[in-house]
Amino acid sequence: ASDPEREARRNALRSGMSLALWAARQPEAAAVVTAGGPGGDRTFAELNADANRLARVLRSHGLGPGDGVAAMVSNRAEYVVAYAAALRTGVRFTPVNWHLTAEEAAYIVDDCEARAFVADARFAGVAAEAAGGAPAATLRLAVGGDVDGFTSFDDALASEDPTDIADPVLGRAMMYTSGT
Repeated sequence: ASDPEREARRNALRSGMSLALWAARQPEAAAVVTAGGPGGDRTFAELNADANRLARVLRSHGLGPGDGVAAMVSNRAEYVVAYAAALRTGVRFTPVNWHLTAEEAAYIVDDCEARAFVADARFAGVAAEAAGGAPAATLRLAVGGDVDGFTSFDDALASEDPTDIADPVLGRAMMYTSGT
C-alpha cells in the first residue's frame, strides 16, 4: 500500500470511520451476511449509510463523546450498525447479553450510564423491564418489531442523512463479563 493509502487507513481507524473507508472502496461487497436471518444482509455501503443515520439520531438526542449506548440485540445487522455508529460518535458501546434477566440487564444499562438503549424485539419483555430500571436511557430504539416504550429503529433512521458525518470522534466499547 502506498503512503497515502496507509495514512487513509490510519485516519479511518483513529476516527472510527473504517467502515466508511471500506464502503468507499467496495460499496457493493457483502459486509454482513445473515444467511436469511433477521435483519437481512448488508453491503458495506448500506451498513455505512445506516451507521451515519444512527450517528445523527444519537447526536440529535444530545449524545456525544463519553456518553453511553447499550445494545441488547441478537445476531443481526442492526447490532453492527449500532456498534459502527458508536465508533464514529465518540460514545461508549456496551453490549448487553440477551440471556440475562431483566434485573441483570437493567443493572448493566444503568451502570454503564447508557443514554440510549437499542433492543431487539425478540427480547421485548426483558428489554422493556430493563429500560424501566435505567432512567438515563431516554432514547430507546426497538429493532425488528415492537418493544413497549421504545421507538422503531427503522423509523428513527428513515429521515436521517446517510452521508458520512463530517466530524467523527473515535468511540470505544465497555464490556461486562458474566461475573459482573
